[in-house]
Amino acid sequence: MKTFSTISICIIFVCVSANVGAADSWPLSAKLAYIERCSESMSSQGLPMKTLKHIAHVLLTEMESEFD
Repeated sequence: MKTFSTISICIIFVCVSANVGAADSWPLSAKLAYIERCSESMSSQGLPMKTLKHIAHVLLTEMESEFD
């Protein structure tokens, strides 16, 4: 259940962020910061950091393409 809530928080963060600046693509530094924050917040789930960063990157990419 904790995994679901952590991933949900990441998705909500991306949705809110994407709605604020939907017309503009995120700068690379913002993308990297999001991936780092999201993967750190999911680190308690016991998955390798490489996997968590990949999940965060996929979330970011999908949300960005959805709102472009």
